[in-house]
Amino acid sequence: MIRITRTPGVARLGAMVLVIAAAVMSTGHARAGAPNPKPHPKPPGPAVRAATASARRALLRRSDLGAGWSVVSAAPSETSSLTCAADRSVLAAVASATWSQRSSGVFVSGASYGYATGTAERRGWARTADGGMGRCLERLLADGSGQGVRLRATGVRRLAPPPLARGAHGVAVSRYRVSGTASGNGQQTTVALDVVLVAAGTWIAEDEFTAVGASPANALEARVARVQVRRAVSSLAG
Repeated sequence: MIRITRTPGVARLGAMVLVIAAAVMSTGHARAGAPNPKPHPKPPGPAVRAATASARRALLRRSDLGAGWSVVSAAPSETSSLTCAADRSVLAAVASATWSQRSSGVFVSGASYGYATGTAERRGWARTADGGMGRCLERLLADGSGQGVRLRATGVRRLAPPPLARGAHGVAVSRYRVSGTASGNGQQTTVALDVVLVAAGTWIAEDEFTAVGASPANALEARVARVQVRRAVSSLAG
């Protein structure tokens, strides 16, 4: 593994990759996936309003991350499909800002998707977490290339999800890691994109963690997953 602090050349590449990483987090899905259709009328009907409220309740917040995180890019105006293809079962999709903790070189952002019913949500889950998201996630990483840096995925694997708390019946959690390389200026370093999916009731939350020269911290992902699971349990109880 080439660390971004190993040589001045690699350090410059690392700085460039950090800029690209922010772009991957804030706009990667918009480029990698087909936009969700917008068949609902204006103003939206009751089902769309309910799905939007459900998606917003599940959306990642800066307070979920702990101290030391700052905004590096605002939330995108549009959020594309979780499956990298048009999904007409999604009634609402919202995205968070992208945050970073400069001392760790990690970027975090989230998106959440609202469905009309629990049945529709479970079908959506089957098309993603159960069906596998390998190609979609590889595209998400690779489509962040730019500004003289080429990102290339070298593999996708499922990771063990954080353990669920007691009482989390009906909550589903899945976790992926996309390993890759960033090349530019004659140098190369490693990058990693972790995706944690949490589903319950009528929503699916997708939280993304990008790191350069290392892997995102398990403790951070577990912290966010625990928060999302608590939201899931609360929404199921309501």
